[in-house]
Amino acid sequence: MPGLPLEFRRFGLILSGLVSVCILPKLAFSEDHRPTIVTTAPPSSWLVASHPLAEANRKESWLRNLVHGQLVILDQNWRWQCQLCVSLPSPSNGLLRVARRDGASSKNSRQNLVIDFEIPAHAKWGDGKPLVADDFLLALEIARSMPPSTKSGSLARAILELSPDAKNNRHFFIRLREPRGDFWFAFGLRPVPSHLESEIWKASEKNYKDYLHSTNYVINPSQPGLYSGPWFPKNTRLRNEGEAQSILLEANPSFGGGKVIAHSIQILFRRAEKDAAADLQSGLADIIPETDLSPAGAKLITRKNAIRTALGSELEHIDFNTRNPLLTDVNLRKAISMMINRYDLARTTGMPAGLPMALGFMHPAMTGSPVRTDRGDLLRHQAFQHPVWGYAPSEAAALLQQSGWMREASNHSSLWIKEGSPLEVDLDTNRPDQIRMETVRSVARQLTSAGIKVNIKEHANDAFIREILGKVKFRYLAEYAWRIPAGTIPDAVLDSKQIPSLQNGYTGENTSGWSNRRLDEILDQIRDEWDPAARQQSLQQIETLASTDVPFIPLFYRPVLGAAVESVAGFEVPGHEGWSSSFATNWNFSSATLGK
Repeated sequence: MPGLPLEFRRFGLILSGLVSVCILPKLAFSEDHRPTIVTTAPPSSWLVASHPLAEANRKESWLRNLVHGQLVILDQNWRWQCQLCVSLPSPSNGLLRVARRDGASSKNSRQNLVIDFEIPAHAKWGDGKPLVADDFLLALEIARSMPPSTKSGSLARAILELSPDAKNNRHFFIRLREPRGDFWFAFGLRPVPSHLESEIWKASEKNYKDYLHSTNYVINPSQPGLYSGPWFPKNTRLRNEGEAQSILLEANPSFGGGKVIAHSIQILFRRAEKDAAADLQSGLADIIPETDLSPAGAKLITRKNAIRTALGSELEHIDFNTRNPLLTDVNLRKAISMMINRYDLARTTGMPAGLPMALGFMHPAMTGSPVRTDRGDLLRHQAFQHPVWGYAPSEAAALLQQSGWMREASNHSSLWIKEGSPLEVDLDTNRPDQIRMETVRSVARQLTSAGIKVNIKEHANDAFIREILGKVKFRYLAEYAWRIPAGTIPDAVLDSKQIPSLQNGYTGENTSGWSNRRLDEILDQIRDEWDPAARQQSLQQIETLASTDVPFIPLFYRPVLGAAVESVAGFEVPGHEGWSSSFATNWNFSSATLGK
């Protein structure tokens, strides 16, 4: 499996017996049609999804949610909720508290914070064995031996201690190294069946690489007891005939995260997006995941109400280098922002209709800002609690004049000039896809038309990320996309301690160089805040500070698109990296498509 670390390539054996190759008709199934999900990923890239902790890409993560449960998930509104726990811990329900030591709580209480979790009594593995605290303890032990560069290894290092309750095997306590007021530490915490894997783990002398040779996920992956999700793999036969490959999943009736409606489901693998779209069009497939559908692919689907759209977590934006003497003028930064027509960008880049442009740098779901499903009209700025520098060319011109810039009123092709020098900036970027290319060109055209000369500087992807951004080598503007994980604070791109420099070895992601003392104070406070309403209020304050100083220009959140036939109810695309498959128990297939 090229592209994966050696320790993860061995998981290529995991589902080798679970992938069946079958002859599939080009027409829709009849009454024998089984609920089917079609993906454009070839099976070889999905094999690691079988083990709860193996490193996985976007598509593998989507599939993993079907066979493995999680302790907590993010709902469609980007709020934390339990999946394999009874109640989400909070100070109000007493499940999140500061432990008392020697009769008193420590002043420095972060590492003394105790988080209580209880597993639902009905939560069971596919073989009927109950989920217990030892399953999460085993998962943590294995994850701690994994490289810190992996997601599981990184999350495990955030957990200082996981202690099962000696009196209740469905209850355990967690202490964190550095609490951040969110449940990101538990987002990838998936249990490993201790009744099947603990002895194998001990026999490997707790060495992860040795464990990979002997785990049941490699040796005997067909055991239902290896899976804690809504479904588990049913078919272990491998046949090499036909033109499409599939995996058959059977429902886990005792899944702890909700009732599973479809008692079996098929994952159908296609290599081309157009083939996946054709399957949905013909009725051969019921769902195309949001990890597998591009805007171009969505245009191939004409079935009524099939496309499901959401604002993704990737924000396309422009950084100002606020250390550049020219760009220390906040009026200039505001003016440049107001010269960009985001709705024109939407038309140019072919964005799906129904998605609003970004008028703040945080996703609306994080701050409670309004989300319009009509991009044809500008949102009313009064609806936002923070300043909005949307398209307003006359206001932009007034701001430039206040800062001493002049332009010939009769010559719209002329540049703004100050002390004999024209207003000219570089726009550094890379070319990951067509959307970025079209956005950069459109921004350059708009600014040039408004009297600012723009020099586009394109870089190779690696060089742009490592050198231009990582070492802040862009002089004026840089366009790229942030991915701020849902449910977390965006300190990596805002904290003044995260400004890359020679002194800190060019670590950190605050590439604009923006520093604000009040912002740093709020970031520090929010790390100890677990109340969702109070956190949202703090995020709104951060949004206001950033919008006032304008260290960057939010353009749009990249769209996330999935598709489902009309007979499938409950399939919604949340836009975050928890994926729609986290809510698979909400899917309701019509009686005509239930598996036989």
